[in-house]
Amino acid sequence: MCESRPILEPLDSLDAIRGWSEDLDLANCCGVPLAPSTRAERDPKLLVCHDMKGGYLDDKYSQGVVGVSETPYSIYHWHLIDTFVYFSHHLVTLPPCGWIDVAHRNGTKVLGTFITEWHQGAEICRKLLSNPTTWTAVAHQMARMMAYYGFDGWLVNIENKIEPEHTRFLLEFIALLRKECKALVRVHVLTCTYTTGVHNCCQAVLVMNLLPTLLLSCP
Repeated sequence: MCESRPILEPLDSLDAIRGWSEDLDLANCCGVPLAPSTRAERDPKLLVCHDMKGGYLDDKYSQGVVGVSETPYSIYHWHLIDTFVYFSHHLVTLPPCGWIDVAHRNGTKVLGTFITEWHQGAEICRKLLSNPTTWTAVAHQMARMMAYYGFDGWLVNIENKIEPEHTRFLLEFIALLRKECKALVRVHVLTCTYTTGVHNCCQAVLVMNLLPTLLLSCP
């Protein structure tokens, strides 16, 4: 039986990222602007990371379902959450519009996920970071996705080793991603980074020391 309902799907390769286009995917776009947060600026910041059976269950259907296949992942205290990450183990995870809409109504920002893992992830990082043309194109496309679907930024999650000489290029990719996102929407862009892919403790210190500098340098 052919599936005719609008479905949001993740992307699993660099080629898929570079080949993405807005096309006719309006049914999966968020229609709710980000409301002002009720949390005070001095309050501790809370990020909630969704990780429900790989993601894209019934929530992938932007127009809803008749009956649910199982107990859904639910959040009841949105007013306490600053940032919500829709997470899966695909290379690029795009948040379903239902999550974006309800989060935005409550003043909560929503992030998509870019994740690389294991040996396959190491190979993706090698291809991504070996060529400035590649990481520039990927950052540009990810910014377009964020602006088109209406979410607020990205979690960049590197869980594999990267070549020592590529560490700085990873930081440049992240800084460029943030800059591209801000150029398109100009407000409330957030980019978070989590990495276990550093080669050694010295490289880890380099990442921790340089990342804030690079991100803060973006206009």
